[in-house]
Amino acid sequence: MSSGALQVGSGWRGGNPSFVQQGQVDWVAFGNTIWSASAAILQRFAAAGIQPVTFGAGLVLASQFHLDRLGQWRMEKAVESLRAVPVLENLLYIGFGYQSVVRTMGETVAGLKSLALCACLTEVHSEEFSAWVLSELWQVSGFPDEFQPSYTQFLALVKVSAGVVSATEFGTVLDTMLGDQIWRQPSDSASGYESGEASGFEDGVLTASTAKDLANALRGLFMVSRDEAETIVITGGSECAFLAGLAHWLFNMRIQVHNSQGQSIFKNDEEKPAQVIFQYGELRTKAIQIAHTTYVLGHCRDMFSPMQESEQSNLIVRTSWNGSLSRVYGTTFQRLSEVSHLLGDYLGGVARIYKAVSCGEPNAGRICRKNFYYYVETSYGYGFIETVLATFPELQRTDGLLDRMQHIIDFSFDDALRITEQSVSALKNICNCSHCKFVRRPEHVPDDEIGFAEITRGCIVGLTYAIRKIASIMARTVQDPDGPPLLPSVQGILELSRIDDFPQEAGLYDGAELDKPLKDEGSKSDSKTTEFYFQALGLVKEA
Repeated sequence: MSSGALQVGSGWRGGNPSFVQQGQVDWVAFGNTIWSASAAILQRFAAAGIQPVTFGAGLVLASQFHLDRLGQWRMEKAVESLRAVPVLENLLYIGFGYQSVVRTMGETVAGLKSLALCACLTEVHSEEFSAWVLSELWQVSGFPDEFQPSYTQFLALVKVSAGVVSATEFGTVLDTMLGDQIWRQPSDSASGYESGEASGFEDGVLTASTAKDLANALRGLFMVSRDEAETIVITGGSECAFLAGLAHWLFNMRIQVHNSQGQSIFKNDEEKPAQVIFQYGELRTKAIQIAHTTYVLGHCRDMFSPMQESEQSNLIVRTSWNGSLSRVYGTTFQRLSEVSHLLGDYLGGVARIYKAVSCGEPNAGRICRKNFYYYVETSYGYGFIETVLATFPELQRTDGLLDRMQHIIDFSFDDALRITEQSVSALKNICNCSHCKFVRRPEHVPDDEIGFAEITRGCIVGLTYAIRKIASIMARTVQDPDGPPLLPSVQGILELSRIDDFPQEAGLYDGAELDKPLKDEGSKSDSKTTEFYFQALGLVKEA
């Protein structure tokens, strides 16, 4: 521990502070603790908005669990891999500096444990929700209110910890723990989904439990880590994925995960019995005390707090690029693969149109360049095609897709635009989601009442848009070749599937429309169609 690090008491050497003895906190000693550090360290904590007593509170929470060598090693590697990137000729650094608060926390085992708890929480939950969990964890642990940091102080603590484990495999471990639970049960609806309120997968979004229930479940994991409990069972919705990932990746516990049908989807030790059993199921099931402790995770809608934004209660789960489309969209991607010629026409047309705009071809003059960013070679023409296949390796295995995209590259700008129009129209005509089939929807049902899952996971047009949007983002993204890859989240991919505006007049996609060229002037239908197709390309029509 460096001499400039924040010192907690007089005899601290990096383990549990002097006010923690055998897992018990001496609150008199805590209240009399002297906090000391160099002016530079105190300045950095002040800049982050963290009071020394808040840092001490984090150490108190971290003292409630044991972190074995594997968990410590994983966190140490995560901290070591953090970097600061120089910009503006080294005048400004972006990222984690060599004297950041995170590195100061990581200099001691106790600080590393506190960092691990906060970083893992914020990797999956919003910073606001994570702060509430820490507050509830303080309460359910029975710690005195007089020493509890305020919500804003806990929020400052989790903010500095956010992103520490983003480049690790922790996020993909959660994806493994979800198993088949990422899909809701099939129904008779056109999209193939039914309500997931009871399972924590409401409307296609992975929703968190209540902060109090999560805090109680965390206490259960802490007891297992300290060998104070032999076996516990945790029942709930998608929050089980986070707790299972935490138990496996950070605490190195023996776990077993069952889906809602009782089938085992993960077990990390086939010889010894599991220390923690996770059961996806109905959230309204009452806890039953048998020979072990059962924790039931309630739904976040039952939590009374000043949070208003629904996004604050959603979970963030990362997945691998290879197989991400199959993983997130399932049968929708299979249906799109069956019409790979239409996907190839669309992506090839986009590549050709972007090339025309970026190179300033005369026929592309009607496209506004104000918000056009695709000037790098990887974002147009053959470079865009290579980016698409590099970003989504599973598309490399789609029969005929590469040849179709490369074939369209040789078309003229007008022909590529016409082919793109036709491919989008054809995809919409074969899509079964309510958004595409708006002519079948009652007039009194507005767009915002259509399920999010149905217009994202169940829409092949939205999936096609997502492929184009993500490939365009990756084409302009520079990643460190020596660093770990930044993996996408399930929620991020789904969000890019949103379709801002479909033309609402029935008949715009009749077969007769498919052979009509794009028009700058004409009837209302032609104008609406023009705007729609420019949106499909991510472009803006010149005023």
